[in-house]
Amino acid sequence: VKRTSLREIADPTNQGSAPSSVTILLAMTYARLNRLGPAMTWLEETVATGFPCYPSFETSHGFDPLRNEPRFIEFMKAQKQNWDRYKKL
Repeated sequence: VKRTSLREIADPTNQGSAPSSVTILLAMTYARLNRLGPAMTWLEETVATGFPCYPSFETSHGFDPLRNEPRFIEFMKAQKQNWDRYKKL
């Protein structure tokens, strides 16, 4: 069993090494630290690792620092479209 340190997991260049339950917390943490690039990277990784939950992203105060960022706005538009499609299934 390979042991992975928190430092390795939190490195935005080391994607694919953490479950979405961890990546979403990393995204919120980076957002709160005003590190918007890594925050968005981890938020995108959250979706890629299996948690495309638009309502959570929309309502979580952890993402408030990102709300006016163009990359977040575009991300949310895409997530809403996907969520609306999921609801119709």
